[in-house]
Amino acid sequence: KCSTTAVAGDTCIVGNGTYVEGAITFATNGSSGNYITLQAQNKHLAILSSTSGCSPNITIQANYIHIKDLRLKVGASYVACSPVNSSSGTGVRFFEGSPLPSLAGSHATARHHAWIEGLLVDASSARGHSIKVGGDDGIIEGNIAYNGIEGSAGQRYKIRNNKVLGGDAFGGGLIAGKFGNRDYEVYNNYVECNSNWMTCFTIGGSSGEGNHFDASTDIESYNAVAYNNVIKVGTGVTGTPIIGIRACKDCFFGYNTLIGGLAPLTLVAGGGSTPYSSANPTFKFNVVAPNGGGCTYNFGAYTGSLILDYNLFYNCTSAPSQTHAITGNPLLGGDYTLGTGSPAIDAIPAASAVTSWTAYEGAAITLDLTSVPTWQSATYSARPDNTDYDVGAYEFYTPDGQGAGGGQSQDPAATSPRRHPLGWWR
Repeated sequence: KCSTTAVAGDTCIVGNGTYVEGAITFATNGSSGNYITLQAQNKHLAILSSTSGCSPNITIQANYIHIKDLRLKVGASYVACSPVNSSSGTGVRFFEGSPLPSLAGSHATARHHAWIEGLLVDASSARGHSIKVGGDDGIIEGNIAYNGIEGSAGQRYKIRNNKVLGGDAFGGGLIAGKFGNRDYEVYNNYVECNSNWMTCFTIGGSSGEGNHFDASTDIESYNAVAYNNVIKVGTGVTGTPIIGIRACKDCFFGYNTLIGGLAPLTLVAGGGSTPYSSANPTFKFNVVAPNGGGCTYNFGAYTGSLILDYNLFYNCTSAPSQTHAITGNPLLGGDYTLGTGSPAIDAIPAASAVTSWTAYEGAAITLDLTSVPTWQSATYSARPDNTDYDVGAYEFYTPDGQGAGGGQSQDPAATSPRRHPLGWWR
């Protein structure tokens, strides 16, 4: 009813309960400041038990649509699509529309401003993805996704504050951008990679088809940034996961914390075999700390220049050369924050820190290094807390200075709180 009758400015509130429905499509536009909104009255207690088959549970083919706080399940009477594709069973898919942008023409997609917020998308082998987004200027935030999140053609969208706890039907965890998108940001996410040979977390991708923007090079993303993310490879994974920059031009991967178990972390800053190479990749300020599997690197499949610096590689034999290598145990706590005395604290001189990134065609992307989760107390200090910056995803804070003790606490009401990567869910 909401998807077929609501108009710009309308909000549809769904009460507690389980609703068995087929494919739902939003095809009427909202407008700036007047989204069409579908939301649960109480978070995750309005449950869509979908029977959408080869279609997404919810399809967005319009502008300014806001989906909020629902729980999405594959229903008991769902008939799986065979084979599973990018639409079948996908929790929410936002289509970019046609015609698609090209290098020679407009850079804008036909669809824009989808806002997908606070969903719980249950795991199912029948799903292509939990959430797949195209279009321009979208926001994908605060979701719990058990079958991956993937970005498609579009520009300036943000994927932030999500918790990704499993892969999609194609072996992807958080594939932040494919098919020629630009200027997107992926930050403050927590991603668990729990399958063998998983493309765990990448900006850019390897779609296996001609790129929508530049088929001659097959570059898949332009001027994207990924920062302040925690990526964890599960202890039962033995097949190498892939993490980093893949087929991405002028892209930045920094201030992330990567940890792993039995499988070696495979880090890429170029992408892989031709034609899935990158151009001018930057891999800086990351903590890489596998527990036992070690690390492997593919930092060679690129054109132009690779910037690799100020990373801390721990438990990695033959770490790649850096001008400013950070060495030693990062002293990560159970919440992946840096412990007192960590060599990653204040390891980046302020003059060397990256706080903005050049966008496609010359604008600027400002990295959101100062935002505070809603659970955190107002005393949390913006980055940097002192003069310099920390390596890795989360800033270490004590009111009496970095690394100076002070009884750090995970209690947001304490006088010296620490940021917690799972804190959005507390």
